[in-house]
Amino acid sequence: MKNKILCLIGLLLFFNNANAQLTLKEAINRSISTNKGIEAAKKNVEAKTNNVQSAYGRYLPNINFDITYNYIDRDIVIDLSPIRSAMISLQANNQVGFSNLEALLKTGAPLTAEQQQAIKQGATEKLNNSIPEFEKTLKERAFPKATFTINQPIFTGGKISAGVDASRAQKELELKKLDAETAEIVSQVINAYINVLIAEENLQVRYDALKTIEKHNERAQGMLKQGLIAPHDKLRADVALSEAKRNVFEAEEKLKIAKIALSSLLNNNEISQLAEKIQYKTVEQNAEYFIEIAKNNNPLLEQIRYGAKALDAKAKAEMANYFPTIYGFGMYDVFDHYRSAIDPKWAVGIGASFTIFNGMRRTNDYQAAKAESESYNALAAEIERKIELGVRNYYMEMKLAENSYLMLEDAIQQATENLRLNEKRYETGLGTSIEVLDAELSLEAIKLKRNNALKDYYSNLVQICKIINNNDYFLNIWEKNN
Repeated sequence: MKNKILCLIGLLLFFNNANAQLTLKEAINRSISTNKGIEAAKKNVEAKTNNVQSAYGRYLPNINFDITYNYIDRDIVIDLSPIRSAMISLQANNQVGFSNLEALLKTGAPLTAEQQQAIKQGATEKLNNSIPEFEKTLKERAFPKATFTINQPIFTGGKISAGVDASRAQKELELKKLDAETAEIVSQVINAYINVLIAEENLQVRYDALKTIEKHNERAQGMLKQGLIAPHDKLRADVALSEAKRNVFEAEEKLKIAKIALSSLLNNNEISQLAEKIQYKTVEQNAEYFIEIAKNNNPLLEQIRYGAKALDAKAKAEMANYFPTIYGFGMYDVFDHYRSAIDPKWAVGIGASFTIFNGMRRTNDYQAAKAESESYNALAAEIERKIELGVRNYYMEMKLAENSYLMLEDAIQQATENLRLNEKRYETGLGTSIEVLDAELSLEAIKLKRNNALKDYYSNLVQICKIINNNDYFLNIWEKNN
């Protein structure tokens, strides 16, 4: 029983989701959350954020632990045997001299050569046994070595701070790329959503025209039977009905294509029904308003500006190469047993490094970085000019579409009245079938033009919002007075 209830709830949720109506804001949010291009841009921002933290880490000391196992060609030994031999020989000779002097004092006669030789040999053997060998192994042939080392930058000429500035600029650049990618996806979703709405409106216009022509065709059939119209009038009505059916089929297919395009932007989710209808909403701001925002917010322009900042930081880093690098250092040897008598257990100190000449690479690299930065600044000025031109162009196209839409509103009323009058004249026998059909086709064409004008109006507004990187502005216009 419990499983049946769960299955029923699942089916209800499924059909509820299938029949849920999709708003424009929901479509935008769904596309942003599933789009792989935006996901990739976010990962790039994450990578650059880590690079910024890494750049700050260069202010901190660098601590290493190194361990190696070494094998050299031979033991390193200090052998002072010649000095030992000389000392023993000198002491033995002194012993012989003292013994000979003692014999002279006691007996009045010196020792014989044999006696002196015996005393010397005895003294030599005694000294040789009592004095240790003068030989020391300083480093065994095979030995491990483990050391802790620390290196703390003290002065780098601004290279570390320049690296931090460059990393931060690159992160901001990636953020602007994310903004550009998001703006592009949002503009595609809005246009696709509007295309579906316009396709639905056009399909309704085609349906209305088909119904009108079907009624006219039925009326013409009756009048033909009564002999009130000629056969060619009925034939003209048949041709118009066939054309209307073909137009309806074409509009249905275009609606399917529009829904497929929107679905592809929403992770291929099936589009059942949209929650909103397209309505005309006025834009009160002038072109200068959008141009000013675009100069401050356009993602491409901001990317170039932050690219120039990154290159400025690179130039500062190259300039830092003209200054010495000053650092503090320390060392601690872990293995006491394997350390030689001349190696220290620990050491601390301060050091400096300065490049005197490197083939002019330092100068050329600095000049290259400055030239690249200046080129980006010049490019930013050119892009700003093109952005202003683009905003003005889209704004003028938007206003042209708006004027066309408003004028076609009045034309629809006139065409509707013209159709009504021609139908009355046809029913009384004063008009012809061609006049009625022409009036209906004229009304249909005006409605389609009005729909396309409204589509162009919003499409140009979408482009303006993409340039100024403010899709919320479009949503505010879209939802105004709803």
